[in-house]
Amino acid sequence: MKFSVIVPIYNVEKYLPFCIESVLNQTFTDFELILVNDGSTDNSLSICNHYAEKDSRIVIIDQQNKWLSGARNSGIKVAKGDYFIFIDGDDAIKQDALIKINQKANDCDFIGYYYTYIDENNEYIGVDCIKPVSNVDEYRSDFISSDFFGSAWIKCVHKSFFNGEAANILFDENTKYAEDQIYTCDLLSKVKKIAIINEALYLYRQRAGSIMTTYNPNKIKYVEYYLDYINENLVIENINNKLRAKLFNKRIINSCSTELISICKLDACKKEKLQAFKNLTKNKYFKLGKFDKSNLKLSVIYMLGKMKIFGILMFVYKITKG
Repeated sequence: MKFSVIVPIYNVEKYLPFCIESVLNQTFTDFELILVNDGSTDNSLSICNHYAEKDSRIVIIDQQNKWLSGARNSGIKVAKGDYFIFIDGDDAIKQDALIKINQKANDCDFIGYYYTYIDENNEYIGVDCIKPVSNVDEYRSDFISSDFFGSAWIKCVHKSFFNGEAANILFDENTKYAEDQIYTCDLLSKVKKIAIINEALYLYRQRAGSIMTTYNPNKIKYVEYYLDYINENLVIENINNKLRAKLFNKRIINSCSTELISICKLDACKKEKLQAFKNLTKNKYFKLGKFDKSNLKLSVIYMLGKMKIFGILMFVYKITKG
C-alpha cells in the first residue's frame, strides 16, 4: 500500500463529508484512509461509519479526546502505507493530489507541497500560498525564520521516520498548540533528501472558531515551548551563527506579532485587550526580539507591542484591516 492518509476528527460534522470525499475521489487509488474520531460529541463518528460501510479502504479509530497530537499518533500506530499524509478533518485535498505526490515519492523520503484557502462553503478564496525552495537546507532555513513550512498537512513522509528505521517520530502530546512545528523540527533534523511540488494541493479551510482564528491567553506558553525546541534542536549545515540568529529573530517577530494581531481581533473591551497585551509582553521571547527591516510590517507591529504603545498598535491594526 502506497499511502496512509490520517485524518484527526473532532466535532467537524459540517465539513467532514467534503474532507472524506476529497480522499476517496482521488485519481490515485492505492491508499488507506484512517479516520480518527477523537472524542467528538457531534455526528462525526456516524459520518465516518457511513463512509466505511461503502469503502473498504477506510479504517476507523474511535477514542476518547486526546487532542490533535494524540489523534494523529493513534493513526500513525496503525498505518500500513509506505508514506504518511495528514489532513485535518475540516480541510481537504485536490483530486489529483495523491497522483502528483506519488510521482515524487519513489526518490525521496519527504515530499513538500503547498496550500490554498477555502471558505465555509468549500469555495476557493485568496491565492495559493507558495514559497519555492530547492533543497533541504533552504527548507530548514525558511522553517527557522517563519512558520510557513511548519504545518503537518503540507508534507508527505516515508514510514521509516515513524517505525524506527530512520527515526521514531510522534507528535508531542505535551502541547496543545503548534505541535506541527515540533513535529516538523524533528523531521527536518533527520531527513536527507526532499522533493517539493510547487503547487497547492491542500485545501485549508478558514472558519470562525478554529484554533488558528481565536486567541487563547495561555497559547504564548506553547509558543515559547516550540521556539525553545526549534532553537535547541534544529541543525542546519553550511550556516554561520550570525545568519542563524538573524533567521531565528524573524521567527520571534512572526510569532509575537501574530499573537499581537490575535489580541487586536478580540471581541472584547479595551480593558481586557490591554491586560492581554501586558501579559504577552512579559514573555521572554517578546523581550528578546530585535527590529528587522527586511520584515518591516511585522517588525513595526512587534516593536509597537514591545514599547507597549498599545493604543497606536490598535490604530495601525484598524487602518491596515480597513
